[in-house]
Amino acid sequence: PAVGGAARSAPNRPPRARLCLARDVSERGRAERELRNKEALLAIAGRVAQVAGWSFDLSARIFAYSVELCEMHDLPAGSPVSLKQALDFYAPESRPAMLEAVNACAVHGTPYDLELENNTARGRRIGVRQIGHAVRAPAGGCVGTRGAVRDSTERLAASATRAAGTPRGRPGDTRHTTTGG
Repeated sequence: PAVGGAARSAPNRPPRARLCLARDVSERGRAERELRNKEALLAIAGRVAQVAGWSFDLSARIFAYSVELCEMHDLPAGSPVSLKQALDFYAPESRPAMLEAVNACAVHGTPYDLELENNTARGRRIGVRQIGHAVRAPAGGCVGTRGAVRDSTERLAASATRAAGTPRGRPGDTRHTTTGG
């Protein structure tokens, strides 16, 4: 081949052609950056609001937990969670209500919204608001469930404190107490 020119064939033949393929990946790169940015914004919002997401595949019988839900349950990010493991997180007194709701959702597509208590992987007791709904295939059958979880530990503790007739505020805070006299 000639330097800086087209490759030459035998005499009396036209030069060989070179084919160069190029693909513009700038749109794909922009879309990937936009997706990462949206994921980062959702992660920030989730941490501030103490809200996390999950999905459950009925055929594989495994959950996909968001990073925030793994953190809420004291699990490493990306931990696979089986149905049994997920149900075992619920406190014994909360488990029957959760089982009933999950079954009704998976079988009949009935959405649910429950306030329950969980025990994390490290044994911490937390309150959660659990919302779930059915994921349907194009033919209409239920193929999974998905939903959100909000850590309601502080709200439940405040409710318990008010119900017990103790002053509002942080432990040790005496600003809202009254003294006789």
